[in-house]
Amino acid sequence: MSNHPSPVVRLREVTKEYQIEGKSLAVLRGVTLDIEPGQVVAIVGRSGAGKSTLLHIIGGLDTATSGEVEIVGRRLQGMNPKELADFRNRNVGFVFQFHHLLPEFTALENVAMPLMIRGVPMRDALAQAGEYLGLVDLQERADHKPSELSGGEQQRVAVARALIPQPQLVLADEPSGNLDSETGERLHSLLWAISRRDRRTFIIVTHNDALAQRADRVLQMQDGVVVDA
Repeated sequence: MSNHPSPVVRLREVTKEYQIEGKSLAVLRGVTLDIEPGQVVAIVGRSGAGKSTLLHIIGGLDTATSGEVEIVGRRLQGMNPKELADFRNRNVGFVFQFHHLLPEFTALENVAMPLMIRGVPMRDALAQAGEYLGLVDLQERADHKPSELSGGEQQRVAVARALIPQPQLVLADEPSGNLDSETGERLHSLLWAISRRDRRTFIIVTHNDALAQRADRVLQMQDGVVVDA
């Protein structure tokens, strides 16, 4: 018996097609891929190559047209929308280019939100959120609303929110795309430190060469297929 850990992400011949004005547009064409626990993987390629679509299918935000999608040992095909939402909440953290923070809530409340959705008592959720704000070095900004934070601070709040459910898999789509290079570099260092500390698996879609070069593995996408770089 092998002690080799099961892949966190296992895709087999995954396709994704959209129907546009009666025509079929293939965005993913038979993607087969394994990603091991604790790896930091960068996905690079031109706009329209299918990077974000692939990330959304791995995260259960979108469904494949055909093929097998198995994430942390669970097959996503056949899950209904409620099961998928529950699966995402427990197993996958998301960091997008736009932070998607709730404007009427403080940084602390935004970070606590995934736990409160899960039914964790508010006091406990806020206490844990304080710890995660500390992890991204923003404990002093806990009571500030998103509009009172800089772009880099907002994105770090979004990272804390993605991590608080302790997901096995963190997906980031152009996480530094809206940040200046120095702020983006600080965000990249933070993501790396967290991935190494917690042995979390990160998959990051990026156009940033410096970020991609730090990854354990770079996947190049071309016309809906993955080519290992």
